[in-house]
Amino acid sequence: EHDLFDFNGHQQAQLQELARCCERTLLEAMSFGRVIIVTNGAKGWVELSCSKFMPGLYPLLEHLDIISARSGYEHFSPEDPSEWKRLAFADVLDAAFASCDPDRKRHVISVGDSLYEQKALFAVTQHLANSYGKSLKLLEQPQIEQLLEEHQLLSGYLQHAAVFDGILDLEISVPL
Repeated sequence: EHDLFDFNGHQQAQLQELARCCERTLLEAMSFGRVIIVTNGAKGWVELSCSKFMPGLYPLLEHLDIISARSGYEHFSPEDPSEWKRLAFADVLDAAFASCDPDRKRHVISVGDSLYEQKALFAVTQHLANSYGKSLKLLEQPQIEQLLEEHQLLSGYLQHAAVFDGILDLEISVPL
């Protein structure tokens, strides 16, 4: 178990910078519409990890819906995290769009680090009328320097993704 004081000064500075980058990314995403975090981690994992590693970001999480696909859907398909994510996306999007005008365009942007997230997004959005699934896939096991760079790149991609009338499937890669 780690607390910020377990990290050396350089690591603490990197985590603080990452928290600032994450905050900018989330605030930018929130400027385009509702932001929902859907994780395959257990319920409370996002909040616990944030409070331990990036406590400065924690207050922003209180303004977001955080859904654990694992906790909500693992019992349907215990060996298939892709299915947990698909079921969670389906329920989240059904609820989010239930009161929307069916003729209104729906831009659904998924930012994640796994192929099953991408797969789940397109499986769900292909069945929603006037929906454009947009996947921004990140590295699966990045170093902190790569996370920082990914967030810098995301800033430019989010605006384009939010207004693009079509399906997007992008992979953001940064060198080691």
